[in-house]
Amino acid sequence: MLEHYEKSGLALTGGKFTAQQGLAWGLIHEIVDNDKLEETSRSLAKDLALGPTKALGLIKREIEKANVEDLDSALSFEAKCQQIAFKTDDFAEGIRAHQSKQRPEYTGK
Repeated sequence: MLEHYEKSGLALTGGKFTAQQGLAWGLIHEIVDNDKLEETSRSLAKDLALGPTKALGLIKREIEKANVEDLDSALSFEAKCQQIAFKTDDFAEGIRAHQSKQRPEYTGK
């Protein structure tokens, strides 16, 4: 993972890094060739759209909150989000699909 001093250095100096460094540091999701970028991006977008979108939205909110809150507040917010996620139809569908070894069909509810 990207060490604190490396993050500070990049933020303060606008330093450059390679794609491989960005991948190793967790700043880049995946490295793809230019001719595969659109195909790869569309595939990822499709996978996300077919996923448990309510849970993905909660995760996004948790990450945003963690960036501005203290640890206790962020963990409390995460616990609340987990309570919400556990009550969704998509959570039940994920359990059902896992137990039956089938692909889940999420509805966003």
